[in-house]
Amino acid sequence: MSPLKYYPHIDLLRVFYVTIVLMHHWMAVDPFAFLPFGSTIAFVLSGFLLITPLLMVKFEGYKYWRSTMNFLARRWLRTLPIYYLVLFFFLILNRHNFRDFTFYYLTFTQNYLFVFNRWTFFEFGHTWSLAVQEQFYVLIPILIYFMPTKYLYHLFIAMSIVGLGFRLGYYYSGVPFIFNHYTTECCIDCFGIGGLIALYQIKAPEQLKSLLSNRYLLFTIIGLYLLSTLGYARPITSSIFKMELYNNLFRITERTFVSILSIWFIAWGIHFPNKNIIKISSTKIVRYLSKISYGIYIYHFLIASIMLKLLRMIGYNTDLFNFSWWMICLKFLVTFIIASISYEMIERPILSLKDKYFPTS
Repeated sequence: MSPLKYYPHIDLLRVFYVTIVLMHHWMAVDPFAFLPFGSTIAFVLSGFLLITPLLMVKFEGYKYWRSTMNFLARRWLRTLPIYYLVLFFFLILNRHNFRDFTFYYLTFTQNYLFVFNRWTFFEFGHTWSLAVQEQFYVLIPILIYFMPTKYLYHLFIAMSIVGLGFRLGYYYSGVPFIFNHYTTECCIDCFGIGGLIALYQIKAPEQLKSLLSNRYLLFTIIGLYLLSTLGYARPITSSIFKMELYNNLFRITERTFVSILSIWFIAWGIHFPNKNIIKISSTKIVRYLSKISYGIYIYHFLIASIMLKLLRMIGYNTDLFNFSWWMICLKFLVTFIIASISYEMIERPILSLKDKYFPTS
């Protein structure tokens, strides 16, 4: 299997969505409470980046499972080491009886822990989205392998519809919004749309290019997305379990609209690369931030929590979501430093094993 072609704008997109995630988590006040879509972009991009090589293997007649396991092994060398390192740290501390829930974190099913047990652990709770991705990475190779080639389009369309269908079903059945936000079935449309991008990029790139150049379609989608904000209702108070902040029709449809718009985020840079975007994407800082973006994602809540405790020890009264620019900048700086150290000392040496033991061709 040939390596997936490198597209510079993907690095910039990674930096963009991890920044959105940090802003949403660290500045959970207006207007930043309006930014929970970083995970949606990440899901679509993950779908595209995984499904593309799977389809290439299927279409070109390579040994499917050998190539797929090599790809997944390379992926897990990237994601598992520092994830389990932080998990081990929390197991030692055992804050909030963390050890009682070890099984969920070991098996990447903590998103359902939040839903059915109504329990979350803020310093590591954000990994619900990583759990969704890892579940998908196990499921989709099986689906693609057994699905006849002529029905792959229908598979991805079905995934795109099913995700929205589950969200609407949960919403109208009156269950708490945590079902809509955390469960894998309610995120599956993001990966379906990522799959559609991959399929068209391989089989019908001219059709994809034609769709991207349709400005009327793009503006219509943006218009409908903006119109859907009429369904947004912000209460005075909200809680992590009732999620009044998100429990409205706008939040139900937002994941669909952002997933569709991600077609342009991802594919536009492939077919209509902008010189300025490519120039920015190719800078050393953007490429490096892209490399450490996973570490930034893993560590950011833990670092914010530790900083909170240290500040309180010296008499500065604040909370996890304190919205002061100096505090936000300090969190970014410390997180960048820790993620950089982690990448250079832990991740990069492990990643050097990829080509030796799990080659792409």
